[in-house]
Amino acid sequence: MKKNKINYKLLGATIFLFIALLFSLTTKWALKNFDFTVEELIFHLKVPMKGANLVVLFDFLRKCLLKTFIYVFIITFILKNPFEWELNVKIKNKIINVYPLNYNETIYFIFTLILMIFSVFSAFNKIGITAYFNDQISKSTFIEDNYVEPKEVNLVFPEKKKNLIYVFVESLEPTYLSKNVGGYQEVNLMPRLTELSNKYINFSNTSIIGGALTVPGVTWTIGAIVSETAGIPLKIPIEENSYGEYKTFLPGAYTLGEILNKEGYNQLFMMGSDAIFGGRKSYLESHGNYQIFDYYTAKERGRIENDYYVWWGFEDNKLFEYAKEEITNLASTNEPFNFTMLTVDTHFPGGYLSSECETLFDDNLSNVAYCTDKKINEFVNWIQNQPFYENTTIVIAGDHTSMDANFFSDVTDYERTTYNLFINSSVSTDNLKNRYFTTMDYFPTTLASLGVQIDGNKLALGTNLFSNEETLVEKYGIDYVRKELAKRSNFYNKKFIYNDK
Repeated sequence: MKKNKINYKLLGATIFLFIALLFSLTTKWALKNFDFTVEELIFHLKVPMKGANLVVLFDFLRKCLLKTFIYVFIITFILKNPFEWELNVKIKNKIINVYPLNYNETIYFIFTLILMIFSVFSAFNKIGITAYFNDQISKSTFIEDNYVEPKEVNLVFPEKKKNLIYVFVESLEPTYLSKNVGGYQEVNLMPRLTELSNKYINFSNTSIIGGALTVPGVTWTIGAIVSETAGIPLKIPIEENSYGEYKTFLPGAYTLGEILNKEGYNQLFMMGSDAIFGGRKSYLESHGNYQIFDYYTAKERGRIENDYYVWWGFEDNKLFEYAKEEITNLASTNEPFNFTMLTVDTHFPGGYLSSECETLFDDNLSNVAYCTDKKINEFVNWIQNQPFYENTTIVIAGDHTSMDANFFSDVTDYERTTYNLFINSSVSTDNLKNRYFTTMDYFPTTLASLGVQIDGNKLALGTNLFSNEETLVEKYGIDYVRKELAKRSNFYNKKFIYNDK
């Protein structure tokens, strides 16, 4: 066997084939398993991925990258290696060349090039990247025309300021409920939240239990946190190389955390994962002087062992127990507090089922949802039995709809929304049902639930749902709002992103 030289045509064809197969397999894998947006994908390419759960990465490596290598190896081996080899066999005194195979390398090169181009463009169209870039070319003044500067709005707090306990529940949506109460399941996976929804305040897009409509820029965790606490979507211009270049996260935003900090609230944000992931720590430290309790805090304080790691850090069973301790400490002072937490067990893919959870259903996520429902109810009951409850509002809010495409693959003719619940609000309203709103409306609504009077009932792009004012979705329609928020906003970039550069 004799090695001659590198065959650049075949080497190029092999690279083209690799890219074509990788894009094809990755697109099929992503669309089958995940319900995500291009905004989220672009955002995570621009912020540190430290603290991310590696389950999805390992699944990608196994089902996409490894398969691509295997397929390319088999195809190129059958045709010809990128390195030319001669194999001559002497049979009956005759030299017979048996390798490589005889085929037109130029045609193969052109074919794989076309295949690669087709695969890339097909992937871009299926995932929505093409549409996303088209939106970035189009400009919109929608945000500029409708934004109400929170700093300029007169906010009047009650003489005795009310505490706030705000629970971001990962991927919590009414879809988990049974059809007869507003969901899509045959069996109600969240019976306790159903009972709480009927007893307290649930703003709904239907006549029964429902929630907030989704719009671009709010459909993943940090986007949802920004939306619910700042009243704006999270939009990152594609021309920026890294969002980490900025001194602060969204420096031009004025948020719930900053308003409460100014009013003397002690604020703590708790999560069972690494706060750095997705820019959460940067956002919280930039807006509201929050104390942050995350996975590493739990290790530093000896709550968990140094080598302990499940799911995204530590599970919700521990999170709720630690939350009770931290809330008790906050309540022991004479100052109002804002305790905010983010759960994680219901995160895709499939959720995390703790050992104390019941196994009543055939699939993991149904069991996780049922167990989460139980944990939230127990947590609410604990709060209601504490001496500080009388002067405390509880908000339970889904951060975004689930990205688990497998579980929700059969959901049709149903508007998936994010769940909300306001308990012990200082104000109420008869205008709860058949409302059309987004999570951006939670910003002023949360303040109103604390008894804060908001001049005009609007902050940022949010509307106080306890008021009679129309939300942006009610005024313009959901399709128009989605279309405009997807477009490039020079006002947004200048005010919220480039503000400190």
